[in-house]
Amino acid sequence: MSAATAEAIRDNEDQRAESESPDRRIETWLKYRKVRTVAALAGTTVEAAKSQHCALLGETLAVTLVARIAKGVLVLGKEIAELDLPIEARFNEHRHATVIRSLPAMGALLGAEFIAATGSDPEAFGMADLLASFAGLSQVARGSGRVSGSMRRPRRDHRGMLRAFHLSAMASLRTCSASQA
Repeated sequence: MSAATAEAIRDNEDQRAESESPDRRIETWLKYRKVRTVAALAGTTVEAAKSQHCALLGETLAVTLVARIAKGVLVLGKEIAELDLPIEARFNEHRHATVIRSLPAMGALLGAEFIAATGSDPEAFGMADLLASFAGLSQVARGSGRVSGSMRRPRRDHRGMLRAFHLSAMASLRTCSASQA
């Protein structure tokens, strides 16, 4: 699906949501974001909004500011979605894309971040130990020569790669039985 098609679908959904009742609008918004118990939450939200009778000083100004900020956030969200498509296409062209995607939670964006961190060639590290050390996952010896076995966290790490490995590890805890043990 092209970016223009996706944007047209979103605009159509926004126009349809504006013509619906407040309950249906909130329900549609929550469903789109995969919230559980959508109908009950939407009904409770509208009921709470209708029962509110007090007005605060500066409320109208706050409403306009929040609406303006929300519109800006929605525009940024659309721009991010448009940028994700070429990143995913470029990632899928990489020779290691299938191997990287086989890791838990490594989608196109996290995989692209991993490839960018390794300089487009993860094999350049030679061993997995060197890659883990570069990412900041492996412990560093604290000892000065006489003391051995004293380890500490590394002072230097690659935040992007560390994030990719941690997200992959957390996802494997949910899906892989060997990781759960």
